[in-house]
Amino acid sequence: MDSSDSIVLGLLSMGSEKALSKIIMRYNDDLFRYAFSIVKDREMAEEVVSDVFIQLWNQKRRIKEILHLKRYLVTSIRNRALSALSKQKLELCSEEEVHVFPTYSDFRTLEDDVISKEFYEFVMNQIEGLPDRCKEVLVMAKITGLKQAEIAEILSISPKTVENTLSRALKKLHEMVGS
Repeated sequence: MDSSDSIVLGLLSMGSEKALSKIIMRYNDDLFRYAFSIVKDREMAEEVVSDVFIQLWNQKRRIKEILHLKRYLVTSIRNRALSALSKQKLELCSEEEVHVFPTYSDFRTLEDDVISKEFYEFVMNQIEGLPDRCKEVLVMAKITGLKQAEIAEILSISPKTVENTLSRALKKLHEMVGS
């Protein structure tokens, strides 16, 4: 880690707002560009970056555990951005479902809605139980709709590794769901 990062992190861990300001000034633009490259939306990218800096401040007491500040921030941005995309895509799918199948709602009951919501929550909880890399690749591929080559580029791994990890994630999810 850059020695100036080490000093600033030390000050941040003691509650220095100036230290946080220095980190923001140093990394904000690069992190915004990275978040924007993932989410393709200015407002969402700004929110992702803000959330990461807020998280950094809220976890300032544990900050000494961070060995590489830039790597930590980039990873946090990637995870938050992918999570934001997943949430947005799920919301859009729900909205589109109503427009694509307008008569479907005529046949749905409150019980159907509850079952759908419970199943969705069950599956999302199962996804949360996957190992981090499997979860990350699965979300990127199946929820955000990224291609394996794009995932490989974002994660700096080979497309074959993405393919194998996705296969492993789907197999584990299939076993967890029990279908």
